[in-house]
Amino acid sequence: MSENNIQITQPQFSGADIGALAHLYRGELYRSTVWRTRLDATTNWAVVTTGIALSLTFSSASTSPLPLALVGLLVAVFLYIEARRYCFFDFWRVRAHVLEVHFFGPILRGQGIRVDNSWNEILYQDYRAPNLHITMLEAAGRRLRRNYAWIFAIQVVAYIGKLLIHPVPIASIEDVWARATMGPVPGQLVLLAGLVFHAIWLTVAIVTLRSRRGASRARPPRPKAASSGATASAASMIWATVAGLVSATAGRSVNPVRGSVPATVRGMSTVVTGYSSAVSQSPRGPATGSPSSATSCAPVCERPGAATTHRSSQWTGTRTGAIDRVQDVHRDDR
Repeated sequence: MSENNIQITQPQFSGADIGALAHLYRGELYRSTVWRTRLDATTNWAVVTTGIALSLTFSSASTSPLPLALVGLLVAVFLYIEARRYCFFDFWRVRAHVLEVHFFGPILRGQGIRVDNSWNEILYQDYRAPNLHITMLEAAGRRLRRNYAWIFAIQVVAYIGKLLIHPVPIASIEDVWARATMGPVPGQLVLLAGLVFHAIWLTVAIVTLRSRRGASRARPPRPKAASSGATASAASMIWATVAGLVSATAGRSVNPVRGSVPATVRGMSTVVTGYSSAVSQSPRGPATGSPSSATSCAPVCERPGAATTHRSSQWTGTRTGAIDRVQDVHRDDR
């Protein structure tokens, strides 16, 4: 048997293993939350400093627009710090989301613990050789599009307003050059530097817009609720439960849309009856005793004899594809 085609047995997870994974998920989620809080801190710094600069600039008629130019540089430093923090936040978030999608997801769907999607190998390799999943430029682009573009836009509008209408409207273009002058630096050069400064951030935001992992990947079609018999049966069960509780309490027929559900424990027989009918009408059949559910939804840990084909050359593509799918879900949510 060649090295690239080795038969290995599906691993079994005991209760202690599942508990350890649950604690691992809590730890990763805590670390991602800590770094998410640090992102909020730098954004607050940028907002506060911009507000102070606006107050100083428009405090009197003789005040120079220099504070707005200086705070623009300061906000750029905050953006650099936040982009670095976002790289680490994304690093911890990916680990937590891999567990959410590939470990807890199949359990929630009644499929048990599955390892055919290689989530355990992905996490193992990420712990063995940790690497950031996003570059500084991509992180800066995300934070620009979400927060800092609005801060820079407010600074630009305030600066233009200071030059054009404060304290009085300009009479000619020469007044703009005179108001933009900062000491020995002529106004034309100051405005040119400001244009280049903001053009750089605009370019970063546009260039990194299509560099998101999974942005150009074809999306699978969303499942239609109307085609799911289990969903329809569950909805019918809910309405039957509500109507049964209300009817048992009030002794009359109730519209499930307009009726109210009083606090009572009577009518539980109707609840059980509605639930049983919904389960029996489901295409999947009962939870136990169904051959289809036993073959398709049995947990991997209950099938110790199952085997899978492991190819060492597929690891890089598997890890990259899984990370892409995780990033595609939350690629631009912060």
